[in-house]
Amino acid sequence: MAHGSRATEAQIGLQQLAILVRQQLTISYSPQFNTYSTPVVNKPPLVATACLELCSIPLHEKIYEFALRAAQDRINNIKIIPLFLLPGVHVKEDIPYEVDIAQKKSSSKLELLSFLGSYLGIKKILNRKFKHLQPTDERIIICHGSKRWFANQFIESMATELQARSAYWSVAPSLETQIESLATMKEKKPKSIAIIPYFLFAGGITEAIAIQVKELQKKFPQIELILGEPLGANKELAQLIVEVVK
Repeated sequence: MAHGSRATEAQIGLQQLAILVRQQLTISYSPQFNTYSTPVVNKPPLVATACLELCSIPLHEKIYEFALRAAQDRINNIKIIPLFLLPGVHVKEDIPYEVDIAQKKSSSKLELLSFLGSYLGIKKILNRKFKHLQPTDERIIICHGSKRWFANQFIESMATELQARSAYWSVAPSLETQIESLATMKEKKPKSIAIIPYFLFAGGITEAIAIQVKELQKKFPQIELILGEPLGANKELAQLIVEVVK
């Protein structure tokens, strides 16, 4: 379950990720053999997508309808994964509220799992993304940010573990502020900075960040700014999700 977006890239990305998760689950639930060499077939779980906002059907209705469809296949346990990267208002309040409404209508067990950004594997993915960019002197993670301090504190802690600085699109410190801080250091000024957009999929904000990086490159020509890609729909992320739901 994602936030929802008007961007076609994000909508396609969500569907592609669901397909990859379904494929990984199919592999995980491939036939096993007992001591009599008889195949024991475990049917893989159903996989569907839903959005919290910018969608035609409210999230609680989408969950309820999916639970009804799953019940027809005798599946009564539904696991819901919020594909959110920060523990903000949506994760702490809005999503649990929607799930609670659906649970009151459904006889199935609805289990709300922790948000995607809390999984340890996310740090490994980000670290590999940094390493895939050519060796750089400094690292910056830029994310949307939240008005709730505890959500940003989550990013600060993760950035520290990845030996990176954090920047935010909607709150301070901004990407420009962090780059300017590095550019004006009295000692060991960086010659290159790797920047990873901490977003699930490409969309309007990541496009705006790319434009901003080009402008900042003109402002700080002495530093090479290398912009990476958001998490995206890939097998590594799908496998991480499968490990959590199994």
